[in-house]
Amino acid sequence: MMDESTVTSPRFDWRMSESYYLSIQLSLDGLSFCILDPVTNVYHSITDVKFGKEDPHFAQQEQYILGCNDMRRRYRKVLISVNSPAFTMMPLSMYDEQRVRGVLALTGINVGADDRILRNNIDLANATTIFTVPNFLYFFLKNQFPGAEIFHSTTPVASSMLLKRQADAQGATVNVELAPDSMTVVVVDNNELKLCNRFYCREALDYVYMLLYIAEHLSINIKTSAITIQGNVAYGDERIRQLKRFAGHVRMAEAPRFFNYGFAIPDQSHRYNSLFLMPLCV
Repeated sequence: MMDESTVTSPRFDWRMSESYYLSIQLSLDGLSFCILDPVTNVYHSITDVKFGKEDPHFAQQEQYILGCNDMRRRYRKVLISVNSPAFTMMPLSMYDEQRVRGVLALTGINVGADDRILRNNIDLANATTIFTVPNFLYFFLKNQFPGAEIFHSTTPVASSMLLKRQADAQGATVNVELAPDSMTVVVVDNNELKLCNRFYCREALDYVYMLLYIAEHLSINIKTSAITIQGNVAYGDERIRQLKRFAGHVRMAEAPRFFNYGFAIPDQSHRYNSLFLMPLCV
């Protein structure tokens, strides 16, 4: 059963679509997309679609995109984020296209014959994120959105954290994207990207202990570091409650202040953090 919701600015004008940016966030249990006017820096529309259950083959995403007239209009730019579990990050200077499969294998990622290897450079970190998506999904997206730029879901988060650290006081910031059986952690400290990785956990305390281990390993103070939670997670989640016992500054991600919004921000805006941040990558 599909659940769809849309919020739109009263000043939104479809006749201007060719001057707008379309950002699309794909995940296994649904998708969301929003439309930005890059001239005024205003988001004019956001749509959230939940499929009710996970779809590892992305079949429902394809069907929805094919039937959605709003997504198939002509836009100035189309930006797509894929929450692929198969990803790693490395210094840009160490990237070697001929050896990338071996590097992925060392991190436990076996690239299949039907997988496409993609990468995003994070200039402020002098790093590159390497990830895989199914070939059929890659060609489907490129066919439907010629010229689209495809990002891993961590790329806009890491980029925004580095931009914000340049403007703010020194110190560590931690972004945690919670999923039912994993968490993806991005750590920036003193304007440097220290960590970007996914960890698989079971019990609520496992998540907390892993974060405490990461903090100790990176020599950051869990009591003073700013920890932001995003993802499809409820406010009363037990993992968040347990984390607040040990960490001093835990909050849910809010709509990024890099942009303005022509509509009332939907509840649980932490679910759209990566989606809103995508234009910072171009």
